[in-house]
Amino acid sequence: MCFVSLVRGTLLQALTVLGMKIRNLNLPKEMITAIQTGLLRRDVGSWQLKTDCDSYGYLLETELGEFYESEQPIINATKQLSSDFVIDGVYGVYGDGSLPDYPGAIQDITDFRYIICFGSSGDGAPFCLDYRSSIEDPSVIWWDDINRRERKKIICEKIEEFYEASIAYTNACDQLITDIQRMTYRCESGYYTNDPAAYALFEQSISKMEMLHGLYFQRIDFDSEDFAIDKMPLIWAANSGELARKTVNSDEVYKKSRDHIKSSSDRLSGLCKELMHKHMI
Repeated sequence: MCFVSLVRGTLLQALTVLGMKIRNLNLPKEMITAIQTGLLRRDVGSWQLKTDCDSYGYLLETELGEFYESEQPIINATKQLSSDFVIDGVYGVYGDGSLPDYPGAIQDITDFRYIICFGSSGDGAPFCLDYRSSIEDPSVIWWDDINRRERKKIICEKIEEFYEASIAYTNACDQLITDIQRMTYRCESGYYTNDPAAYALFEQSISKMEMLHGLYFQRIDFDSEDFAIDKMPLIWAANSGELARKTVNSDEVYKKSRDHIKSSSDRLSGLCKELMHKHMI
């Protein structure tokens, strides 16, 4: 779909069209004319598209809600694309030649050097000029809401999984320390063992958070080493026999272990809130 056919009616006007470049890419003359004349300026409502089909003949149900009429809004919206559409385990998976299973889909764009955002539909989905195939004759692409809805749904599910794993982690830590306090798994030798189920939950929860961080939430400040078993010195003291031999201060290692559980709970809760705020949940 070329720009001149995007909205109903002609955009050509009898005036001299001045050149305008964004990122050293020439905007179509028809677009510059629309900017100069204010042809697509309106206070309310949206512009109906000239056709209800895309370039592939598929039904296209949208409208041009906002047209950016000066250079700075175009630059700002274009810069925003690289922040809004990042490889996160959901977006970017269709950049290898495969395509999403819905009509008119194209491969996910992750290199925005030849993409210029000039407007948005009524629901905020961006309309862009795509210069990747032709510097002189860009096509028009629109990030429809299907991709955004599905992406948001998956991200919400992954945030919930991260939250559940964080709760499982603190619960497992609490159980391991409580068992030592109650001497639940104390052997006759004075050494302690751990509840296999609690220890397995401890390891699984860390692995789950580490996986979700690596695949979906790489920008948050999470390091699995900060939640390792050695952060609770009471466990090592009990398992190694140091408690039985009284070679450590039991009150001190207990306090350090409980403090770790409390600080970990607060930190993980903060990370979950950060994710919810970032993704507007």
